[in-house]
Amino acid sequence: MNFDINNLARTAVIGGAALVLGIPLANLTSQTSKLVSVTAAGVELAAKPDKANEAWNKLKAELTLPCIKYLLSKEDTKLERDAQSKIEEIIGGDVDFITTCKAVVD
Repeated sequence: MNFDINNLARTAVIGGAALVLGIPLANLTSQTSKLVSVTAAGVELAAKPDKANEAWNKLKAELTLPCIKYLLSKEDTKLERDAQSKIEEIIGGDVDFITTCKAVVD
């Protein structure tokens, strides 16, 4: 068996360079795959509406037309009274009409 010092030195240098480049590259690949999985989970979670938003959107949909009528009506008119009655019916009790309707239309 012939051991050439040049071949051994070259092999050692190439192996060392491979380690120097390979370990950070493997770590980067690992971190990238973790980032991709966390990002995918975050996107999936963000795409799911929560129950509070669903309830608020449903309530806003019901209140939109009565609130627009209330906000645009003149004081002490049939339109205003009808809108107030409808809003109270939807909410289920007395409300502050201005605050409620501003929250709905904003």
